[in-house]
Amino acid sequence: SSPSTSPTSSPSTSPSASPTSSPSTSPTSSISASPTSSASASPTSSPTAIPPTGSCATINPTELIVGAQLGTKSMCIKFQVRTNGRFWVDLNDDMCTVYNLGGSYGGSVFSRYVRTDPGGIAVYDSTKWSGTIQLLYDTSLSDPTTTSLKANTKRKTFDMTVTVPSCA
Repeated sequence: SSPSTSPTSSPSTSPSASPTSSPSTSPTSSISASPTSSASASPTSSPTAIPPTGSCATINPTELIVGAQLGTKSMCIKFQVRTNGRFWVDLNDDMCTVYNLGGSYGGSVFSRYVRTDPGGIAVYDSTKWSGTIQLLYDTSLSDPTTTSLKANTKRKTFDMTVTVPSCA
Protein backbone atom coordinates (compact mmCIF):
# COMPACT_ATOMS: atom_id res chain seq x y z
CA SER A 1 0.00 0.00 0.00
CA SER A 2 1.19 3.57 -0.69
CA PRO A 3 1.37 6.37 1.88
CA SER A 4 -1.64 8.63 2.24
CA THR A 5 -1.45 12.36 1.49
CA SER A 6 -4.36 13.14 3.80
CA PRO A 7 -3.87 13.47 7.57
CA THR A 8 -5.32 10.73 9.70
CA SER A 9 -6.47 13.18 12.37
CA SER A 10 -7.16 16.95 12.73
CA PRO A 11 -4.26 19.14 13.90
CA SER A 12 -4.32 20.26 17.52
CA THR A 13 -4.22 23.92 18.61
CA SER A 14 -1.63 23.31 21.33
CA PRO A 15 2.04 22.68 20.66
CA SER A 16 3.40 19.18 20.57
CA ALA A 17 5.20 17.80 23.63
CA SER A 18 8.45 17.35 21.75
CA PRO A 19 9.75 19.66 19.00
CA THR A 20 10.15 18.43 15.46
CA SER A 21 13.56 18.03 13.94
CA SER A 22 12.76 20.28 10.97
CA PRO A 23 11.50 23.88 11.08
CA SER A 24 8.13 24.92 9.78
CA THR A 25 8.01 26.23 6.24
CA SER A 26 5.46 28.93 7.08
CA PRO A 27 5.86 31.51 9.85
CA THR A 28 3.20 32.01 12.48
CA SER A 29 0.93 35.01 12.06
CA SER A 30 0.52 35.67 15.77
CA ILE A 31 2.63 38.23 17.65
CA SER A 32 4.04 37.57 21.10
CA ALA A 33 1.91 39.00 23.90
CA SER A 34 4.98 39.93 25.95
CA PRO A 35 8.15 41.55 24.56
CA THR A 36 11.60 40.11 25.17
CA SER A 37 13.66 41.59 28.00
CA SER A 38 16.85 41.91 25.96
CA ALA A 39 17.61 44.63 23.40
CA SER A 40 17.84 43.83 19.72
CA ALA A 41 21.28 43.08 18.30
CA SER A 42 21.20 45.97 15.83
CA PRO A 43 20.66 49.65 16.63
CA THR A 44 17.45 51.28 15.51
CA SER A 45 19.10 54.52 14.38
CA SER A 46 22.59 55.47 13.28
CA PRO A 47 24.82 57.71 15.45
CA THR A 48 25.39 61.34 14.56
CA ALA A 49 28.62 61.79 12.63
CA ILE A 50 31.24 64.16 14.07
CA PRO A 51 32.00 66.92 11.57
CA PRO A 52 35.68 67.15 10.48
CA THR A 53 36.11 70.67 11.95
CA GLY A 54 34.49 72.77 14.67
CA SER A 55 35.00 74.42 18.06
CA CYS A 56 35.71 72.76 21.41
CA ALA A 57 33.48 73.61 24.38
CA THR A 58 35.94 71.60 26.50
CA ILE A 59 39.30 70.09 25.74
CA ASN A 60 41.10 67.03 27.05
CA PRO A 61 43.96 66.96 27.87
CA THR A 62 43.42 70.29 29.61
CA GLU A 63 47.07 71.36 29.15
CA LEU A 64 48.73 71.94 25.79
CA ILE A 65 52.16 73.13 24.67
CA VAL A 66 52.38 74.61 21.17
CA GLY A 67 54.84 76.58 19.11
CA ALA A 68 53.72 80.05 18.04
CA GLN A 69 54.89 82.90 15.86
CA LEU A 70 54.30 86.57 16.68
CA GLY A 71 55.70 88.71 13.89
CA THR A 72 59.30 87.54 13.50
CA LYS A 73 59.51 86.11 17.03
CA SER A 74 59.02 82.37 17.54
CA MET A 75 58.12 81.07 20.99
CA CYS A 76 56.73 78.13 22.93
CA ILE A 77 53.36 78.57 24.67
CA LYS A 78 51.92 76.37 27.39
CA PHE A 79 48.32 76.82 28.50
CA GLN A 80 45.79 75.10 30.72
CA VAL A 81 42.04 75.14 30.15
CA ARG A 82 40.81 74.32 33.65
CA THR A 83 40.19 75.84 37.08
CA ASN A 84 43.42 77.42 38.39
CA GLY A 85 44.91 77.07 34.89
CA ARG A 86 47.72 79.27 33.63
CA PHE A 87 49.10 80.70 30.37
CA TRP A 88 52.90 80.60 30.02
CA VAL A 89 55.24 81.91 27.34
CA ASP A 90 58.80 80.76 26.72
CA LEU A 91 60.52 83.31 24.45
CA ASN A 92 63.77 81.31 24.48
CA ASP A 93 62.40 78.07 23.00
CA ASP A 94 61.94 78.64 19.27
CA MET A 95 58.66 76.84 18.31
CA CYS A 96 59.12 74.43 21.29
CA THR A 97 62.21 72.80 19.75
CA VAL A 98 63.93 72.25 23.13
CA TYR A 99 60.73 70.99 24.77
CA ASN A 100 59.95 68.62 21.87
CA LEU A 101 63.47 67.16 22.11
CA GLY A 102 62.85 66.19 25.75
CA GLY A 103 63.87 69.39 27.51
CA SER A 104 61.86 70.87 30.35
CA TYR A 105 59.46 73.75 29.77
CA GLY A 106 61.06 77.03 30.86
CA GLY A 107 58.35 79.62 30.29
CA SER A 108 56.98 82.33 32.58
CA VAL A 109 53.36 82.73 33.69
CA PHE A 110 51.67 85.54 31.77
CA SER A 111 48.01 85.03 32.73
CA ARG A 112 45.46 82.80 34.48
CA TYR A 113 42.46 80.88 33.13
CA VAL A 114 39.04 82.38 33.94
CA ARG A 115 36.44 80.44 31.91
CA THR A 116 35.55 79.03 28.51
CA ASP A 117 32.90 81.00 26.63
CA PRO A 118 30.56 79.56 23.97
CA GLY A 119 32.33 78.77 20.73
CA GLY A 120 35.31 77.28 22.54
CA ILE A 121 36.92 80.58 23.59
CA ALA A 122 39.12 80.19 26.68
CA VAL A 123 39.41 83.48 28.57
CA TYR A 124 42.55 84.46 30.51
CA ASP A 125 43.00 87.50 32.77
CA SER A 126 45.62 88.86 35.17
CA THR A 127 47.46 92.03 36.06
CA LYS A 128 50.18 91.02 33.55
CA TRP A 129 48.35 89.94 30.35
CA SER A 130 44.73 89.23 29.37
CA GLY A 131 43.38 87.51 26.31
CA THR A 132 41.61 84.64 24.65
CA ILE A 133 42.44 81.35 22.99
CA GLN A 134 39.88 80.01 20.56
CA LEU A 135 39.93 76.21 20.69
CA LEU A 136 39.12 74.54 17.37
CA TYR A 137 39.41 70.96 16.17
CA ASP A 138 40.29 69.51 12.78
CA THR A 139 40.24 65.72 12.50
CA SER A 140 42.77 65.83 9.63
CA LEU A 141 45.51 67.04 12.03
CA SER A 142 47.83 64.75 13.97
CA ASP A 143 49.17 67.37 16.44
CA PRO A 144 47.90 70.62 18.00
CA THR A 145 48.89 73.73 16.06
CA THR A 146 48.71 77.48 16.58
CA THR A 147 46.62 78.88 13.74
CA SER A 148 47.11 82.52 14.72
CA LEU A 149 48.57 84.71 17.47
CA LYS A 150 48.04 88.44 17.83
CA ALA A 151 49.21 90.61 20.72
CA ASN A 152 49.09 94.23 21.76
CA THR A 153 52.18 94.82 23.90
CA LYS A 154 51.02 98.28 25.07
CA ARG A 155 47.64 97.02 26.28
CA LYS A 156 49.11 93.63 27.27
CA THR A 157 46.40 91.64 25.46
CA PHE A 158 46.59 88.55 23.27
CA ASP A 159 44.29 86.69 20.92
CA MET A 160 45.25 83.20 19.85
CA THR A 161 43.67 80.34 17.89
CA VAL A 162 44.80 76.77 18.53
CA THR A 163 43.55 73.84 16.46
CA VAL A 164 43.72 70.31 17.87
CA PRO A 165 43.02 66.92 16.22
CA SER A 166 40.20 66.24 18.72
CA CYS A 167 38.56 67.95 21.68
CA ALA A 168 38.56 64.68 23.63
